[in-house]
Amino acid sequence: MGKKFNWLGWLSITLCVLIMLILFCFGKQMEKMEYINYRNYFYSAATLAFVVSFAVIPYIYYLTLGVLLPVKQERASAIFKHTRVSRTVQEGGSTTTTTRQYITFELPDGSRKVFKVSTPQYYTILEAERGLLTYKEQGKHTYFVDFQRQV
Repeated sequence: MGKKFNWLGWLSITLCVLIMLILFCFGKQMEKMEYINYRNYFYSAATLAFVVSFAVIPYIYYLTLGVLLPVKQERASAIFKHTRVSRTVQEGGSTTTTTRQYITFELPDGSRKVFKVSTPQYYTILEAERGLLTYKEQGKHTYFVDFQRQV
């Protein structure tokens, strides 16, 4: 499957840029009208929107990509489960621990797909179980949707 155009992601990016430009233009207009306090508010809001968008836009793009992709269903076997734990130590001595659970499924053609899954799914799906795997995929991005056991 070729790459799918993420129109929803690009729409959200365009809206973020448009909001920043509108805030900046209002600030310019307030400067012309000599309303210095309002000018400062609009410039500050535009700057804040600019900074926040750099943190939020990649996340929004990734989320919208998962929404737009077509759903695939295949018979599969859960062959391997693993957990990745990462710890970060800050200067003050406090630590942040992040835990992610992954399950590797083997498809009938012999290919394997690794999915990040939520904690409840991780503990309910057992290794060597067979069933119907529902997922989304584009390039290196895979999105786990569901796994139903075969009875």
